[in-house]
Amino acid sequence: MGVRPLTISNLDGSIDIYVNAESDEWQLRQQCAHEAVHATCDNVIHWTHELLAVCFTARHLRTIGDVEYAQRYEADLRLKANLISTEELLAWNHWPEYPPAEIFGRVFAVGEGLIADTSWEDVKHLVSTDPDAWLTSLERPKRRRARRTLRRNRWRR
Repeated sequence: MGVRPLTISNLDGSIDIYVNAESDEWQLRQQCAHEAVHATCDNVIHWTHELLAVCFTARHLRTIGDVEYAQRYEADLRLKANLISTEELLAWNHWPEYPPAEIFGRVFAVGEGLIADTSWEDVKHLVSTDPDAWLTSLERPKRRRARRTLRRNRWRR
C-alpha cells in the first residue's frame, strides 16, 4: 500500500499494483479496477488508457453490486469534467507527464460520449495511444459520431 494508486511493471515481467493505504473498502475496489486496466495496457500513461480505466471501473463497480458507490464515483467524475476541456486534453502531447489540470472527469465525459456514439465493445479497443487508428477501425456512421464527440467542446471550461 502506498500514498497513491500506482501500477509498476517490473523487470521480470511481473506487475505490482499499489493502492492508497488510507482507503476504505469501496475506494480499494475502485483503485484496484482502475490500476488493473493500466496493468493490461502495458502500463502506458496516455489519455486513452485513463479513459478506459475510469469507464471500466464504473462498469466493474456496478457488475460487482456496488451500484451506489458507482453512482457516486460517476457523479464525482462528471463534476470534475470542467477542470480541463476536451480540446486541451487531446492537445496534450507530453505523455507520460499529466496535464496541469485533473483529467479523470474529462476522460470519463469523453468516454461516456464515445460509448453512446459507438459501443462499449468498440471503446474497449481504444488501447492504442493513436486514437486516429481506432477511429479508422470503426464503421463510417460510428466513426462520424465519435469524431464529433472528440471535437465537441460542450464541456469546455
